[in-house]
Amino acid sequence: MNTNEIVTTYCAAWNELDATKRTELLEVAWADDGVYHDPTGTAEGRTMLVEHIAGFHAQFPGHTIEAAS
Repeated sequence: MNTNEIVTTYCAAWNELDATKRTELLEVAWADDGVYHDPTGTAEGRTMLVEHIAGFHAQFPGHTIEAAS
């Protein structure tokens, strides 16, 4: 998988509402021990990132993430 495919898959994970499908996407695009950090919190590991993304959807229903470049 090339870098563009990884980024596309990662963005798709952020846009996925179903936690199981989101996990499957992140299994391809995110290391199990990766650490995500933004102003709203830190997610250590893939499982925590899946939950963090769920929080994004709860806080911003209908919003999506798009790669800009």
